[in-house]
Amino acid sequence: MKHLDSTYDELIIRYLSGNADNSDVASLEKYVSQSAENRAYFKQMKKAYLLGGLVESSTNIDIEQAWTEVANKTIRQTPVVSIKNYRPRRMLRIAAVFAALAVVGFLLVQQLGTTGREYVATTISKTISLPDGSEVVLNRNSTLTYTTDELNRRLLALSGDAYFDVMHMSGNPFIVSTEGTEVEVLGTSFYVDAQFNPGTVEVSVASGKVAVRAVKEEVILTSGEKAVHNKNRSELTKKLNENENFNAIKTKKLVYQNAALSTVTSDLKRVYGVDVRVAIKDVRPCEISTTFENKSIDAILQILESSLGINVTKNKNNIILQGNCTLN
Repeated sequence: MKHLDSTYDELIIRYLSGNADNSDVASLEKYVSQSAENRAYFKQMKKAYLLGGLVESSTNIDIEQAWTEVANKTIRQTPVVSIKNYRPRRMLRIAAVFAALAVVGFLLVQQLGTTGREYVATTISKTISLPDGSEVVLNRNSTLTYTTDELNRRLLALSGDAYFDVMHMSGNPFIVSTEGTEVEVLGTSFYVDAQFNPGTVEVSVASGKVAVRAVKEEVILTSGEKAVHNKNRSELTKKLNENENFNAIKTKKLVYQNAALSTVTSDLKRVYGVDVRVAIKDVRPCEISTTFENKSIDAILQILESSLGINVTKNKNNIILQGNCTLN
């Protein structure tokens, strides 16, 4: 667990002990929102605090389940423990206790990781906090398992697709396996798709560096690159990632510049889980230049209908685009 300067350590301690005022909370919120590393540090400290308290209260409680239930709450919530009559000297005692709890919590996280955890997203995507502090956006119809081994490697098995924001832990590789493809990283953000292109697995890197292995080959990817494992041809290739929307399951943002309608419908299926069929004879005039940010699928379909001059019909889970693209 990375150590921050004492200013933020004390802020976190005051918040968790129930002694933070509005100014403290505002400062902590600003700090947490500045980077993924800051958010991960806060979550690790909070988790250690919670786990330490749980160990004292019960030896039978499902600690990892308890953490999962609170991990995604925002910072503005009822403090974990309320300590009355706050004084500076007491702050030192709280800090000492907190440090001890952090050690206990870290050891518990390491131990719990070996037992394995399974995460499932069915009808909607889920944002998951893993035991090591990493965050995963698991897309619908996807399953992820997490374990650690005797070499302290973090081993994950993915069925479907997911976006990973990995907590850096030197000497503790983070390895994702799916459909005969293995992705290894020490700390980065990347997307793995083993769901929407039959016969292929795609790995796209947002930041950092990853190693992708398949069919006895290995490629190294950095930001802006992707690897494609074609299982039918037993090929692993590296190329530039030209899909700006590869991480849309996390960002909820779709950006298009003269994009083909087929590109848009493919993204809608991946991000919203809808089957959109194009029944338009000539799609050449249907190019799209727009941005959809935090829009519902119904709002997007209305925009497509009005901007392209087409008709949108729904039949249960199927959506059909018909007519001719007369506007743009």
